[in-house]
Amino acid sequence: MKATSTSHPAKVVAKPSAEPLSLSVHVAAADDRLALALRRPSVVLPLQVGVIALGGESRELVDRARFVVWPVGRHAARVVSPTVRLLVLGISDALVDRVATLYRDVGFDPGRLRRWLEDPHVLARTTWVHEIAHRYLFERQACARHESEASRFLEAEIVKEIFFLLRDREADDERTSLVRGYGPTVQRAVTFVEERLFDRDLGVPAIAQAAGASESTLLRAFKREMGCAPTTYVRARRLDEALALLETGGLSVGEVAAKVGYDSLTAFSQAFRQRFGKAPSSARPRRAPR
Repeated sequence: MKATSTSHPAKVVAKPSAEPLSLSVHVAAADDRLALALRRPSVVLPLQVGVIALGGESRELVDRARFVVWPVGRHAARVVSPTVRLLVLGISDALVDRVATLYRDVGFDPGRLRRWLEDPHVLARTTWVHEIAHRYLFERQACARHESEASRFLEAEIVKEIFFLLRDREADDERTSLVRGYGPTVQRAVTFVEERLFDRDLGVPAIAQAAGASESTLLRAFKREMGCAPTTYVRARRLDEALALLETGGLSVGEVAAKVGYDSLTAFSQAFRQRFGKAPSSARPRRAPR
């Protein structure tokens, strides 16, 4: 697949692949419009806390609690969050057949799955889907294991989980997202932070007011649910966005540092190295796999 990240429409094209489950990760920025041309039915989900809106101006969002399964063809999406890392997994016919040989005895029906994959579906991002996707990404990219036993197991689990999610939906027994949610105070705070992540005055007073809580209540809730203070969360998220911006290749290190709120390039470099274990200058634009 190929993806660009600008304020103009970004074309994303699926490349032919012999892999049972093709994998690509694309980085895009707020208001980028993605036009996806998929040659396989594909699982599409944002990594971390990114958000995309389906269908261009659609109000239907795909975020940390949901993912979309798209059929072969062209699809539109718009980036809502400051940046997004979008994971795209393309399902081959051979993989569906392999899963059928493994799990037909527990009700896996390849014909039903293929029919379902002819239409788009927004599904709950269950804990298992969330973990499989991230583990598969780690196995393929960090470990560079394309044909390991772990990769083959995770490929089968992705397809099997999608089948049972779709079967449950057809039976009016749809599962809800099991990805850990936040309490109301933290949810309001996180939403406010994500919408204003690069604001200079994004401090505890503003966050607490948006969350409808006192500063002390906000601090206790954040510590309990997030394991850190709101300011720590903001710094970490800004550095996450800095990495994504550097990977788009459109801005210099200095420009990224200023955009995410650092007046000192030295301070930015130190914080970046502490979080990611490397210098900002070592972050390179992602290339689409060939």
